[in-house]
Order: sequence, then C-alpha cells, then structure tokens
Amino acid sequence: MKRVLFTLILIKITCLAVSQPWNKYLYSSNPDFFEIQNAFKKYWEDKEPQKGEGYKQFKRWEWFWEPRVGLNGKFPDSEINQNEYLKFLNKSKLYKAAPVKTNWTFMGPSTTPGGYNGLGRLNCIAFHPTDTSIMWVGSPSGGIWKTTDMGKTWISLSDFNTVLGVSSIAVNPNYPDSIFIATGDGDRGSLWGMTGGQSGDNKSIGVLLTTDGGKTWKKTGMNWNIWDVKLISKIIMNPKNTSHLLIAASDGIYQTKDAGNTWTKTQAGYFMDINFCPTDFSIIYATTYEYYGNAKIYRSINGGNSFNIVFSIGLASRIAIATTLANPAKVQLLVSDKTNGKFGGIYQSLDTGKNFIIKYDTSERNILSSNWNGSGNKGQGWYDLAFCISPFNENLVWVGGVNNWFSDNGSDSFHINTMWTANIKTNPTKIQTTHADKHFIAYNILSGNLFDCNDGGVYISRNNGKSWTDLSNGLGITQFYRMSISQSDTNMILAGAQDNGTKLRTNQTWNESTGGDGMHCIIDPADNNIYYTGIQYGKINKIENGETKVISDNISGKPKGTWVTPYIIDPNDNQVIIAGYKQIYKSTDRGETWGKICDSLWKPNYVQNIAVAEGNSDIIYASDYYKIYKTSDGGNKWTLMISTSTPISSIKVHPYNPDILYYTNSSYVSGSKVYRLNTLVSGAARNSNISFNLPNIAINCIEYDKNLKEGLYIGTDIGIFYKDTAMAEWELLNANLPNVVVTDLKINYKKRLLYVATFGRGIWKSNIKINEKLIAPFVTSIEPPDNATKIHPKSQLIIYFNENIKKGAGQISIFESNVLKQKIDITSDSVKIEGNRAVITPLEFTLGKQVYVTFQKGAFKDLDDNDQKGISSNTEWNFTINTSTKVSQILLENSILIYPNPTENKLNIINNSGIEIEKMSLLCINSYELKTLQNLKNNSFELNLNNYPAGLYFIKIKLHDTVIIKKIVKI
Repeated sequence: MKRVLFTLILIKITCLAVSQPWNKYLYSSNPDFFEIQNAFKKYWEDKEPQKGEGYKQFKRWEWFWEPRVGLNGKFPDSEINQNEYLKFLNKSKLYKAAPVKTNWTFMGPSTTPGGYNGLGRLNCIAFHPTDTSIMWVGSPSGGIWKTTDMGKTWISLSDFNTVLGVSSIAVNPNYPDSIFIATGDGDRGSLWGMTGGQSGDNKSIGVLLTTDGGKTWKKTGMNWNIWDVKLISKIIMNPKNTSHLLIAASDGIYQTKDAGNTWTKTQAGYFMDINFCPTDFSIIYATTYEYYGNAKIYRSINGGNSFNIVFSIGLASRIAIATTLANPAKVQLLVSDKTNGKFGGIYQSLDTGKNFIIKYDTSERNILSSNWNGSGNKGQGWYDLAFCISPFNENLVWVGGVNNWFSDNGSDSFHINTMWTANIKTNPTKIQTTHADKHFIAYNILSGNLFDCNDGGVYISRNNGKSWTDLSNGLGITQFYRMSISQSDTNMILAGAQDNGTKLRTNQTWNESTGGDGMHCIIDPADNNIYYTGIQYGKINKIENGETKVISDNISGKPKGTWVTPYIIDPNDNQVIIAGYKQIYKSTDRGETWGKICDSLWKPNYVQNIAVAEGNSDIIYASDYYKIYKTSDGGNKWTLMISTSTPISSIKVHPYNPDILYYTNSSYVSGSKVYRLNTLVSGAARNSNISFNLPNIAINCIEYDKNLKEGLYIGTDIGIFYKDTAMAEWELLNANLPNVVVTDLKINYKKRLLYVATFGRGIWKSNIKINEKLIAPFVTSIEPPDNATKIHPKSQLIIYFNENIKKGAGQISIFESNVLKQKIDITSDSVKIEGNRAVITPLEFTLGKQVYVTFQKGAFKDLDDNDQKGISSNTEWNFTINTSTKVSQILLENSILIYPNPTENKLNIINNSGIEIEKMSLLCINSYELKTLQNLKNNSFELNLNNYPAGLYFIKIKLHDTVIIKKIVKI
C-alpha cells in the first residue's frame, strides 16, 4: 500500500531561535497564534527588515498558520493529519476504481542555471566509499536522491516513504547498498510557510534503512511516531564497526551497536551536531542547541556509551563541529550567537576536545551575515550553519552561512568565497555567485572535491573554491506555492517557488523568470507572450516578450499585501487584472493604470482570494479568511454573502452559473472542508456542505472540471481528492504521486490534463480520462435547445449523451400546452440510436403550441448497461412551435454564417441579413449565458473561445423580433 506524507506540525518555532520578543510565546505550554503574531508586529512596527533576520521566514509561518488555527488562535494536535488519514482509510477503500483515471508524470523543473537561481534545498550529501561518481543527497521535503555519474543525472529513492524529509545520510563503507537515513528536517526550515514552524513539513519518524540501494526501505529500532514531535540533525557511522551508529536528536544522543535493531539514549538534551574523532572512534564530540544561549560541547571517550560536558558558551545558541584527518587532534567549533543568529566566534582544541580556546572572535567581521564584507549584526545561524576543515590541509577552513567564507591560515582570518547574488549593488566586488543559505559543506576524501549543499541544490568545487559548478540538474525538489498553465500550449507552465523565484517552462525547457520567493503567477489566456509573476507582499511583474515591468508600482500608494497576495486576470477580458491588498484594485490595461473598486470591507485584514465569473465580468467574489463578498456591478456595490468561523483557503466560481461559488476551509474542524454557496437563495439551501467523507485535514486549493457535472478536485496536505455529482463520496487520486503536499491545481481542457504543484517534488501532470464504466451516461445537450423558439413543426428531437448509448426501457412523452400529444416507446422505430445520440421522429407538432418533452430514467443505457441519469427521475425540456415560420425567416436564419464549425478557438460570424444584431449570447449545454455581446453594428466579427473547454455550445442571436440559435462544437 502506498503511504501518504502527513503535513507535520511543531508549535515551537525553533527556527526563530533568536532573542526577539515574540519568541517567548512559542515556549509557553499552550501557545496562541495571535499572541505570537501581535508581538511580531509590535517588534517590527518601526523597523525595516533586512535579509538574514528571520522576517521572511516568520511571514511564511504566519501565512500558513493563520488560516489553520481559526478564530481561537489555538494550534491543532501534532498528530491530527496522520490520525485523520488513517480514519479515512478505515472508512474508504484506497485506490478503488474512481470516476477519473490518473497517470502521474513528473514535469519538472529539474534544471537550473545556478548562481542566484536554484531548484530546492538540500540538507546533506554522502559519498560512495570507492566510486567518486556515486553520491547521495538528502532534501528536507523531496527525499533522498542518488547519482552514479557525478551529478549529471539523479534518481529519487524515497518517493513513497511516509516522510520525505532527509536530514542526514550514513553509507556503509563495506556494503554501500546499505544506507541509513535520518528522517525529517533537522535544519527545521523546509516548509515554514506551509506547515508552521521550523520543524518543516517533516518531523522525524526515526531512522530508516535500505539494504538494496534504495529500492525498499524499512524501519529500524529508532522508530518514532510523528506525534512524538522529534527531529534528527545528524547520523554518523563508525567506519571500523559499521554496526555502531549514533544520532544527534532533539531529545538526546542515541546509539546502536547492532546496525539499528536497538537504540539506547546515552545523553539527554537537544543535539544538532555529532562527529567522531577521525582516527580514534572511541572519541566522539557533540553539541547542543540552546534557545536562550549557553550551548554546550560534549565529549565521549568510550564510543558514545556516556558523555561529559567539556564547556559551554554563554551567547551560543547553536554550534557546528569540524575535525580533520590532517590533524586528528584538532577540533574547531563554529558558533551562532543567540542574538539574531549572527556569528559568535570559532573555538579550537588541539587535544581532541579536552580544552578549547577562542580562535577567531567576532570583532573583525560577521561571517554569517548576508553582506559581502561581513558587516551587520544579524545572521541565520539557527537555520544555515555549515562548517568543515580540509582533510588534506588543516589550515583550509570553510564556513557556510548565507554565503561561503574560507580561511587559509587555520581560522586566524577569513575571506569571502561566494555571494548569494551577482547584483552589483549588493555584490560590488563581483564575488562568484552560488545559491544562498548553506546547510552542509564537505570534502570527498577520495577525489578531493569540495561540495556545498544549500537552498538551491548542490555545488562542486574541484579547486578548493576557486570556482564552483552547480550539480543540481536532475533533482526534482522544488517547493512551489502557486502555478499557472497555458490552455493553448500544454508545454507552457509558470510556477512560483519558495526561495527560488518564479520558473517558466516552454518548449519542454524550464527557465528562470523572476527572483525572490515566487508567488501567484498567471499566463495570459489569449497571449502566451504575456505573463505575470508575483513576489511576497504583493509585488506584481508583467513580462511581455521578455521585458519585465513592475506593474504593482503603478497602484497609488504602492500598497502592501499579504504574503501570497492574490491577483487574477478577468476570464472574459485578458486586459483586465484584479488584485487584492487591503483594498481591491482593477486595471483595464494590463497593469498600466489602476483604480480602486473596493476600499474598506476587510480592514484591517487582507484580501486572500479573488474570483471573477466566466461570462459576466460584473460578478466578482472576494474573501478574507472569514468573509466572502460579492459584487454584481463590477465593484460599485459589494454584498456580504457569508461569514464563517473556519478560515477560507480558496474559492472557485461555477463555470456555467455565476451565482454559485465553491469555497474550501483550511482549519481543523471536522466536516467543514468544502462548500457550495448559492448566492441567489436563502435559508439552509444557500450554503451546502459537500465535505462528506473528507478527513479532517486542511484543504489548500480547488479546481472545477468543466467537462464533468460538478467535477471537483481539491489539493490537500495529504494528497488530491475528487468528486462529482455521480459520486456519493470523495476519492483519493494519489496513486503513483509522491507523498508530498499539494499547493495548486490546474486543468488543460484541450488535452484533458490535470497539473499539480507540490511543495518539495515540483510539478506533476496526469491525463484525466473519464472512467466511463463508473459514470452513468448523462445528457450533454439537446436539439432543439431548451426554451428555444421558432422551431419548425416537423423538427426531429435529438438527445446527446456523454458516451455511446443503447435503448433501455420506457416511453418518451410529448405534451403540447400541457396536454399529452403522444407517447413514443423507446424500443420503437421512431427512436434511432446513432453512437452517442438518440434521434426521435415524432408526429408533426402543432403551430403555436408550447411543447415539452419528458423521458424517464433508464430510457437509455450505456454499453455497460448503466441507466441514463437525468437531473431527477425524469428529464425534460421545453420549446415553442413558431406560428409564422415562413420562407423569409428561414432565409434570415441562413443569412447568419458561423465558421469554422467545429473550431479549436475562434469563430468568425458574418451577418448578411442587413439587420443589426441586438444581442448575441454564447450558451453552454445547460443554457447558461457564458458571454453576451450587444448592439453589434459590424457585419463581421470574431468570437474567441479560448477560455472554454472542448464541447457543445450554442450561439443565440436576436435580430429585431427573431431569435436564431445555432449549435457550435469546440474541439
């Protein structure tokens, strides 16, 4: 059985382990979200945040948690996702035949130009004992990956493990197919914006072992439950006795002497680093993490059976250890200060850790800052702290924080080696660029090459840092917030990623678009040469033919939005953009100018979601976390539709009925997940709960499949669910999709493809072919159309279905002015079956009569004997027999030319009647008006169907006192 990743929750945001006032609330016995949030706001109200201060990471945390905690501000139990998923499995048959078939394919990205750009974070690297071409890397939310050709290609080894996070890797030097991994995210920053806190999306389930090179994984004796809320930062193996391993964990040091079967805690405390002495494996060094300072260095002289404190450092919150084969007695400690995560000095021992002295103090520069010259008093040592000494030269020392620094004199002085950006203002001396935020730096002792694992991937230097090469290509580990796709080009994808900007896929190649944290992004539905990208807090870029312009700067006052600020393109007019801050702004010229259409409904809150109805641009919905408003006049007047006590995570307008809205909830309130809101009715029928059997998990996004009856896909913290009107329950569609959080969903209707953005495993797509055996046939259209006029008395009746059908049993009843005119037996020759349509030839209708036709459920069947389903037990429609259908009127209808028909995207409409078209409407098969044009004075014009899925439509044209309806087909 496939196991599903559970979104994991750690209330104590230990990544914010710096001396700032909001952190005190994190360590209370019952932390409150709003206390933390308010303390944060108060601290920053008169300050300007800079890179490396933790501000951005907190905003990610805030964005994730605010919609999840609800109005009471209380965090859920840490085990809720796993428990709810198990409940769901007990009640439902996993992967039973669903109405939609999926076949997931990875779409990338897996290439990067390197430097400032990247693919995703890596925590660690491990080397093959005899083959320098083979390596393994561990991702905090993308699993363990292997290369056999020095990084030219990579393969994932752990897509279906319960937890994808990997903190550390230990490879058996004698049997390299035997690999231990420490699960979870030891550096605690993987999915801050998505799972709340520096525990990331992965708390540890302990240590896993493979003995077949990663084909299968099994638990060891270090087997934790997710709700134990533990982390492992490092695992080490004794190369002389490979059954002997130790881990540095958030509740202590554990060791095993029987290859993982049993483990013993030998020292309590929160440990983040552990190392053997390079030549004497009875000596082990370990360091603690201490939020309030006074981090400690421990030493064991009996192989880890017991440890003693060597000394503590008052201002230290975290300490990294470095040893070297070039001088096995040397130990150095890299210190992160508890104050703002800045550099706290380097300490050194020359007697295998018995005594330490300060080697390099903080007076010269802050080598953990983001600045090229080491200026500033802040850093991120609580998050990125990498440290190593060359095994060949004890004087060559490497420090990784935001940037890389090195010493060639044993830590007496340091020089910057790489910068996180090539921007000349930030990097005036043009220091070489690698991606920011270093998590692991190490030499391969066989090759002598140096490796750097950071927030963008993995780099190699073959010349001790003189130059670096990015080896990340092939890794599918990107953490995406949002995604957009092209309807006309299935190869075109735009997606915004945490830490790694917004990425664009064209011609099967991924390229970098804009930097920062990538947020909402949109491809212009009518012109693929125009697209929009977002950066945190509401910065919106327009890219047109390769030129980038910041169009949000054109909004008066340059407002600041929420972390992931919503903005959309009007589905009916691609010139129109609507963006939500604390107010809602509208541009009718692609962002060149803006006007305010909503001012103060949400103050002091931010707008979180916006949606415009297809076919009617005047109908707009917007929400914060607890209220949904609607305008039916383009924004002049807004009306509250509903207030909720559970936070709203996404909204979607019904594609054929603009007065129906679907919305999802992201809090942990059982049975409150997905709703259908009918804004035209009142009472209990107004807000329908369609959560049904969904587990009590957070819902992140929703998508409506226009080709199915209320076909709804939702992306959650444990996968993708689907439901339509033919189903009584939601089905899980995760088969063969990696165990990873789903953050966005999009459908390409031309090819029937579902695209999925994930947080840790990039973009995936699947065909969404309908499983016809599981869906009863339903009517897709009828001729004459419902409520049609000017119908000829000798018209045939044609019923179109979604699939090929055959005759069932029953009768078709035809009424004229409410009087039964005739009954036609389904089995008679008056009913002909032609593939997916039934053609009925009735007696001649009577002029001037209003006719309605009805037939019972089961009158028709599909080829698997499933009865046809109507809207109710009967299906009926109405039309009127024209009393004056003369040759002149027939000629009038023939004077309207519509071509090509069928069409892929555009229709040409020619009016040769000599009469002005008063009104022309595009109707869907359910007779909803999708688009309306009035007073068309031109005799020739074009209608664009690019925004609509393939299927059957009708053009309704009013010429003076005549209404003409013509069927069109989009393919």
